[in-house]
Amino acid sequence: VLPAPLKIVYDFNPDGQPSGPAPYGLCRELAAFLLGLNDVTTIAFVHADVTRHAVLPVLACREIVMSRESRLGDAVRDQAEPVGKDQLVFYREVAEARGRPAAIVLKMLDRDLE
Repeated sequence: VLPAPLKIVYDFNPDGQPSGPAPYGLCRELAAFLLGLNDVTTIAFVHADVTRHAVLPVLACREIVMSRESRLGDAVRDQAEPVGKDQLVFYREVAEARGRPAAIVLKMLDRDLE
């Protein structure tokens, strides 16, 4: 008998609260780590708002489970400096790695994107 595949659920809203501000670098590191897990099904559990760069590790999970009350997006909320080219490239890489539409993911970085 083969062991059941490993599944890890990441709760992005502990205590049922919206995600807090998270620096891009830390979110990028976690997203890269999640993308590197090959024999594990990573599941993002989102049951409140996830904004700012905290959306990045959510997008890096293989599966996303969201409640009716949850929202995902506005990755650059309150960010004073413009989005860096490296950020755009990494967001696109995450989207493509998980089969998510890159245009929708990049829209989280630029509301004016058509």
